Amino acid sequence: MPRGALSSVTLPEILEFLNAEQVRATYGAVGGVIGVVPRALGAHLGTRTAEASWIVNGETGLPTDYTQNEMHPALLSKNEVISSGIELTMRLSAWKAKRH
Repeated sequence: MPRGALSSVTLPEILEFLNAEQVRATYGAVGGVIGVVPRALGAHLGTRTAEASWIVNGETGLPTDYTQNEMHPALLSKNEVISSGIELTMRLSAWKAKRH
């Protein structure tokens, strides 16, 4: 996938998609799409919020350093976790196309 195609996606768009679809995505998948090292993603997310808790550690399936109260109530309602940037980009594109 060409690099330019991925750079048009923003972190707020990804968060909107994850919340609307109530699906988790790994730090690696999100970082790959927006061009940020997964370890640095927390700084881009800022304060821990339920909306941002959909971005999770690939091994645990949970957001790093979040308390139960900071996580979205529906976070564990689905087993699915998007683990690749390509899958996230494809799902996000399909979701955006459905809305218009």
